[in-house]
Amino acid sequence: MAEYEPQLNEMVKSLSQTIESIKTNNNNTSHIIDCLALGEDYINLLNDAISVIQAHPRAEKYFFQFKNIFNSSYEKVVQLLLSSQSSLWEQVDSRVLDPAKTQLKKLKSFVNFSKKLGDFGKNVVGVGANGSGKSTLAEKLKNDMDNDGVVISAQKILLIPETNSAEDPTQTAEKVKNYQTQDKTNKNPNYISTLQHEFSAILANLFAENTAANHKYRLDTIEALKENQLLSAPKPTKLDTTIELWNRLIEHRKIEIKDGINIALTDPSGGNYSATRMSDGEKVILFLIAQVLQAPSNGFIIIDEPETHLHRSISKRLWDALEAERRDCLFI
Repeated sequence: MAEYEPQLNEMVKSLSQTIESIKTNNNNTSHIIDCLALGEDYINLLNDAISVIQAHPRAEKYFFQFKNIFNSSYEKVVQLLLSSQSSLWEQVDSRVLDPAKTQLKKLKSFVNFSKKLGDFGKNVVGVGANGSGKSTLAEKLKNDMDNDGVVISAQKILLIPETNSAEDPTQTAEKVKNYQTQDKTNKNPNYISTLQHEFSAILANLFAENTAANHKYRLDTIEALKENQLLSAPKPTKLDTTIELWNRLIEHRKIEIKDGINIALTDPSGGNYSATRMSDGEKVILFLIAQVLQAPSNGFIIIDEPETHLHRSISKRLWDALEAERRDCLFI
C-alpha cells in the first residue's frame, strides 16, 4: 500500500499555492472571499488528518482505505476555487459551491470520528443502551463516508425464495449496491419493504456471479482443450466461500447447491430439506456471511447488534472468520 500522508501533504501544498495565487491576482469580491474561506477550512481538515496519522501511525492505512472521500473533496474544492475567478460565476456558483460544502461537511464528520477512534490497529466495538442512537450513528457514518461500505441492520426479515433461473449479474450487483446504501432505520418510510427484499437480492447476486463464473470457466476449458493447454483449477466464487464458511460453523447440517440456483440442506442422517425450513439462527448466519462478502472493497462494514439471533458459541467464531475473510475492510 502506498503511503498516504505524503499525498495529503501534497494536497495541502497545492491548495495553499492556489489560494495565495487567487489572493494576489484578484479583487477579493464577496464570493471569492467565501470560496477562499472554504478552501482554507479544507486545508485545516487535511492538516487534522495528517496530525491523526502522526499521532497514530496505523491510522494511515485507515485513511488510505477511504481515500475516495479525500480525493473527491479535493477535486470539488479545487473546482470551486478555479470557478470563483470566472466571469460566469453567477451561472456556476450553486453547481460548484453546494457540492463542495456538502462534501466538506461529510469530511469534517469523518475526520472528527477518526480522531476519536484512538487505536487504529483493531476493529471498533460500540456499546450503548437501546435508544441511545447506535443505528442513527451507523447510518450517519455510511452517508458521511460516501456509502463506501455497508450497514447491516439489526432489523432483518429473512425470507429465502425459491428461484427458477439465474439473473444477470450486472443487474443483481446493482440491486445489492442499492440495498446496501438505503436507510434501514424506521426513519425511512419504505424500510419494511427494504428489509423484506434485501436478503433475496443478496442471494440472487451470489447465484448470478457463481453462474457467470461457471460459464466462463466452461468456455475457458473448451478453448484450452482446443489448444491442448492445461487449465488451472477454478477460483472460489463468493457463493463457494459462503457455503464453506456456513458449513464450517454449522456442524449438524450442510448447505448444498444442487441445481445451481437454490439452497438445499442435508442432515447427518442423509435427510434433505429446503432452505425455507432453516432456523432463524441459521438464516442469520447465511445473511451475515453473504452481506460481508459482498461489501465494497477497502471499505467499512457497520453491524448493528451483531449478536442478534446467534448463539454465543457461534457468534465469536463467525465474526472471527468474517474479519479474517475481509481484512481489507474496517469493521465497526
